[in-house]
Amino acid sequence: MGFTLPILRDWESTRKTLHAYAKVVGSVPRALASPHPRWWHVSLKVSERGLQTDRFHSIENRGVSLQLLMDFHDHAIKIFRNDTLSYQISMCDGLTVQDLAEKIEAHLHKIGISVELEIAIFEGTVVGIYNSTVAEDYFRILTRVEGILKKVLAKLDGDVGIVNLWPHNFDLAFEWFSEALIPSEHQNGASPAQINFGFAPGDITHARPYFYSNPWPFDENLTENSLPSGAQWFQQSWQGSLLAYDTVASDEAFEEKLEEYFLTIYRLASPQLSKSMLSR
Repeated sequence: MGFTLPILRDWESTRKTLHAYAKVVGSVPRALASPHPRWWHVSLKVSERGLQTDRFHSIENRGVSLQLLMDFHDHAIKIFRNDTLSYQISMCDGLTVQDLAEKIEAHLHKIGISVELEIAIFEGTVVGIYNSTVAEDYFRILTRVEGILKKVLAKLDGDVGIVNLWPHNFDLAFEWFSEALIPSEHQNGASPAQINFGFAPGDITHARPYFYSNPWPFDENLTENSLPSGAQWFQQSWQGSLLAYDTVASDEAFEEKLEEYFLTIYRLASPQLSKSMLSR
C-alpha cells in the first residue's frame, strides 16, 4: 500500500491563523536582517519541527544571532538567540497579529535588539481558531511537498532558486530563471523571465489547497497545450496553471503525478521564455 496525504478538513480557520502568524514571523528578518537580492531573507524554510527563518544577525547588533521558528510539534512560535531558546509564544491562544507583534518586539527589546515591525504588513489579517491536529496535517503535507519540489528543482536546467515559504501569500515555492531580461520596476529596471512552481494552501482565488505554476511573462498560446489529468490553465487573478490538491492527495502515485505536472509546464514554457524567443 502506498503512502497518501491527508485531506485538510475544517482548514480555513487554522489556515488564516497560520498565515497571519507567518506574516509576523517574516516581518522580523524583514526589519533586521541584511536584505537578499531575491528577498529570501524574509521567507521561511521547512525544517524538522516547522517553519523557520534563516539564522540572521541584526544589522545594528552583529554579535547576536536570531532565528524564529513556527514549531508544529509544540504549537508555539519560538525565538532563538545565539542558537538558544530565548522566548516562546503559543499559537493556540488566539492572539491577534498586533498582540503577537508587540510580544515579539518587547522580547527583542529586552535582549537588546531595537525593532519596530511594519504593522502595515498585517492590515486586514484575520486570526481564527487554531486546530493543532489540522496544523499537524498541514505540516505533514508541507514536508512531503517540499521534498517533491526539491526533486523537480534538481531536474531543471539553468538558474534555479531555492524552496521558500513566502509569508505574504503563504505559498511554498521556487523559481526557475531565464537568461532573458524583461523591463521591470525592480532590479535596476529589468527582471529575468521566470517560472514559479509552488503549493498554496487556499486563498480568495481558489478556496481549497492547490499546486500552481505561473510562467512570466505569460504567453496565451500556452493554453492551446493539454495538461496532465486534473490540471487546468488558470487566468482569473493570475496567469498560469493549477492542479487542485484534493484531486491527487489520495492517489498512491501522488509524487509521480505532481512531478509530471510541474515538468510538463517547464517543458512547455521554458523554450518560450528563452533569450532567443524573447528577442525576436
